[in-house]
Amino acid sequence: MSSQSFDERLRLAALVLRIAANKPEGIHRVELDKLTVQKHPRQCATHHKFEGCFKFLLRNGYLIRVSRGVYKVTAEGVKFLESAPK
Repeated sequence: MSSQSFDERLRLAALVLRIAANKPEGIHRVELDKLTVQKHPRQCATHHKFEGCFKFLLRNGYLIRVSRGVYKVTAEGVKFLESAPK
């Protein structure tokens, strides 16, 4: 079992979606990783945690790949973001 609490994982997922939603044309995965990990250390975001969160968001349809390395938030992702903790 992970030491990261469920609420922390939800906050990180919401953070990733918020950052991606700021670029409606899509955002490159590397840029999304950097913006999440380097610019938001208070969220305890690490590259490893980002990867797990990113895979969760893709697998559940909250993010979609639009071209090689570029991802966008889906309508489901917007709904998730609206209901997620700040």
